[in-house]
Amino acid sequence: MTKTEATEVDGSEARTVLVDVDRTLVDPLPRGHTSRPPPSLGGDDSPTMEPATKRRPRGPEPVAARPPTRLEELRDVLGEVAQRNQKVFWWLHTAYALGLGAFVATFAQKGFERARLLTLSLGVAWVLVVLFFRFFGTGRTQDFITAWPGARRRFFVMSYLMKNLFQGMLFFLLPFYYASSSYDAQTSGVFVLLGACAVLSTLDLVFDRVLLRFKLVASAFFAITLFGCANLVIPSLVPHTPVLLTLLVSAGLSAATFLLFHLPLEVLKKPLGIGAFLSIVSLGVGAVYLSREAFPAVPLFIADGGVGTGLRDDGTLTVEVRSVRLGSFDTLYAVTDVDLVGRGDSFVHVWRKDGALLAHQALEGSATGKRGRIRLASRLPVRALPKPALGRYTVDLATVSGQVVGRIDFDVKE
Repeated sequence: MTKTEATEVDGSEARTVLVDVDRTLVDPLPRGHTSRPPPSLGGDDSPTMEPATKRRPRGPEPVAARPPTRLEELRDVLGEVAQRNQKVFWWLHTAYALGLGAFVATFAQKGFERARLLTLSLGVAWVLVVLFFRFFGTGRTQDFITAWPGARRRFFVMSYLMKNLFQGMLFFLLPFYYASSSYDAQTSGVFVLLGACAVLSTLDLVFDRVLLRFKLVASAFFAITLFGCANLVIPSLVPHTPVLLTLLVSAGLSAATFLLFHLPLEVLKKPLGIGAFLSIVSLGVGAVYLSREAFPAVPLFIADGGVGTGLRDDGTLTVEVRSVRLGSFDTLYAVTDVDLVGRGDSFVHVWRKDGALLAHQALEGSATGKRGRIRLASRLPVRALPKPALGRYTVDLATVSGQVVGRIDFDVKE
């Protein structure tokens, strides 16, 4: 055992003590240090839980949160209910939108003159769609931007305005296209397309997550709506415009608008770009012209019409028949009262048996006593009936350009 002397200072008194070197535990040096710090003078060197050198200044004492007001409690409760039943509220709003669309369709039947209002709706909708994709982008970019509460609120406001505009326009169109379309004459395709778009515009989940998510889908949706509206707006603003010209102008406007959603203006400033743009629009117009018989002659429609075996003095039928016995008549008469806008079109009656052409007669209109309505009549002698004469017959009221306004059918029986 090795002992050594050491001097211990306690206050002002010094004394000598014996230290057992073998039994004294040497404090190991901290890792990374080569020398031991000098002992503190006049103080306790024992380790503490919170050394004075490591103490941090304490911040202000926390202030007790104030209790929420009744208004805040109500807002929190309503927010929880809305979050829990989000899909239910979306479907309730969809039902409300369908009811509103039915009201708009009923309102549209009160007069064609209100079609001019579509011009304003189309302009506002176009501006909103352009600004929407400029602000929020498409696809994943849209998800990133709308993660901020302020952007999400702007997204909701703009999408709500667009939904209401599209719903109003599309449901306003449906009565006119329904009256002008004929399933038998295969001109009801546009009506079915517009009806599908009208229903989709009321489905909030589809409208927000599909139609407004991708510019291609949104631009196609707007182009279809524009085409349907232009067929009504143009004759309401220029009443004597022929139906075929209205159709071609509407097709051109729709094609041009669709392209402008995707082409930057710098492209249109170049000769090659403007040439390609005009070529594509012309191809679209040409395709519509070649398939014009598949498009209804909006806004024209048959208000009243039929086939009979005799005429009265006022030009109406003595008897209207859906089937007639062979040998009970000498001549068949077709009379159609058509509602039109202006005097831009001439009409023909086209008689057919089982699809085969029998007669193609130009018509002269006569007054019916009602504003905007004329009466058109033609006849088919019994000797002009084919052999065999029994079968199904149709009479199409069409424009001279080939667009069918409406169709009447009847049967000849033995």
